[in-house]
Amino acid sequence: MNLIGRSTILLSGVLAVLAAAATVYFWRRGGRWRWPMRVAGLLAIEIFVVFTIGLIVNRNEHFYPNWEAIFGNNGAETVAPPPVGRLDRALAAGNVVLWSPPEAAGWRLAAAPILIVPLDYARHTDRSYPVIVVLTSAERVASIRAEAAAIADAVTVVTVPTPGTSAAALNTLPTRLAQDARAAGSGWAIVADAAHSTLARQWNTLVPGRFRLVTNGLAAAADKLPPPLNAPVRLHS
Repeated sequence: MNLIGRSTILLSGVLAVLAAAATVYFWRRGGRWRWPMRVAGLLAIEIFVVFTIGLIVNRNEHFYPNWEAIFGNNGAETVAPPPVGRLDRALAAGNVVLWSPPEAAGWRLAAAPILIVPLDYARHTDRSYPVIVVLTSAERVASIRAEAAAIADAVTVVTVPTPGTSAAALNTLPTRLAQDARAAGSGWAIVADAAHSTLARQWNTLVPGRFRLVTNGLAAAADKLPPPLNAPVRLHS
């Protein structure tokens, strides 16, 4: 389970609630074990509440991006800082740009892709980010764009494929994106609606190892992606 994932925080919160409910239920029960059970219940509530708060803070600040890092076993290796993306200056000004690289004509999309980066993208110049590529219809672009703007730890590319868009043609997108933004080399996700699910699966099959998951939910993708990579140390997920 991802240490900085929403599911981990939710599980910890649920356990805190269950501990509180159990403590209330057994407060006047248990006979001679009543007092030990009360103490154990109160301790469990405190532990889970503190743990949940810690998970929330860690998700925001990235003190420990994975479980191994807590115990110092993070598989770290020295790497060069990520190169400056060609569009970094434009992204720093607005966090959202219409992306029109020379290769875009070959992708045969209905419109120029929308490139969306986290709000603190300009502040963390030593980070490279996992990427979510969205394959969607034109009428859903506005809602997808608003949802992607709230994602803190990933670069999102929103595309509107046409019948002429193929997985082979989209294969030039990752290479081009690595030149234009600070995109990680792996750990990506594809988010596709029902109309584009076949294209998503074809693309995933074409480049094994590139995409961590293929899903139809943006929130699910964001929750399961690895954390950003910080130079000069890279943490293996």
